[in-house]
Amino acid sequence: MEEKVEKRIGGNFTIPKKLAGLISKNKQSLALQYLDKIVGSDYELFRMDEGFIEYRRAAIQFKIDLLIEWKRYSEALAWTCLECEINPGNVFAQAMKKRLKGLLLMEDLERRRHETKEHERAFAIDWEGVAGMRELKLTLESDLILPLLEPELYEQYKVPLPNGILFYGPPGCGKTFIANKLASMLNRFYMELKPSDLASIYVHGTQEKIGNTFREAEENAPSVIFFDELDAFIPNRGEGLYHSYSSEVNEFLVQLNDCSKRGILVIGATNYLSRVDAAVRRPGRFDKKIYVGPPDQDARIEAVRNCMKGRPVEKMDYYDILAPKELYSYADLELVVNEAARSALRMRAPISADHLITAFKDIPPSIKKEMIREMSKE
Repeated sequence: MEEKVEKRIGGNFTIPKKLAGLISKNKQSLALQYLDKIVGSDYELFRMDEGFIEYRRAAIQFKIDLLIEWKRYSEALAWTCLECEINPGNVFAQAMKKRLKGLLLMEDLERRRHETKEHERAFAIDWEGVAGMRELKLTLESDLILPLLEPELYEQYKVPLPNGILFYGPPGCGKTFIANKLASMLNRFYMELKPSDLASIYVHGTQEKIGNTFREAEENAPSVIFFDELDAFIPNRGEGLYHSYSSEVNEFLVQLNDCSKRGILVIGATNYLSRVDAAVRRPGRFDKKIYVGPPDQDARIEAVRNCMKGRPVEKMDYYDILAPKELYSYADLELVVNEAARSALRMRAPISADHLITAFKDIPPSIKKEMIREMSKE
């Protein structure tokens, strides 16, 4: 039995370790051939076992996700049409099919040459700069991005638009970056707020600032408001430590109600979900709560490569070095690269694999397994 990577896509597809390695090394053809064996005849295409059918469908969705990431849109459309035929009630697949068709619809060859970038922007799902993290991206596409880009289709199926989304998990793992990326993809007016931005020395001053923030967002709708460190804005009143925040929390509750109907998407970020007031976490306010953990294998490789840009670097196998570094955050990886660069500078030599390996030995990850267990609790 081949060893599996502890990563699930679509809730039911565990990525085999060999497949993860092929994707990390950008061996696209081999990766797609591997997936074909799962969804094709080698695995009994017409087998009627319910669990197997769900596993196979999840593998198809993973293949579509990869094809879109690699900008192989025609192939992605073909597989999406297959999923729509097999499962007509899959609203996510129907919306994806519509977006892909719009992308590929070009009036003539001249427009194909000169307006490719415009058509790619029309698709509006572009995760450039966000390597790996496929489960997270797929969740955001199905539960947030496509419902907002194709509201008529989701309304037809009576699937409600999201009101708010709450990211939680360890620090330094990209929650703020992803919020920025979402606002860019959705092409919305964007407001990013830290706790200090709403602080006031006046009685009820913070409450007034909260109201003003939502009014500005509504005036510029469609819009996105991102609240970093949400637990500082809306602390858990159940702990009995924040009675003085009651009016501010109540104001938040009032403003959060039915934000989607006013064209406002609210995104919050916190390390510990339990520290955010329970009334805020209920459906109708923050509908989706998504754990954002340490960068996965592909994300670590891409992060280190980006950090290496513009520096003198020897050729090295990033996959072998970074595959086991599971608890390193993006901030940790930047620190490691900087330390490797300092070592290389002292030797007046290009940065090598040895420099990077030594830096990893000297700099342990800031995230511990105990933190993961605690922060991943809903």
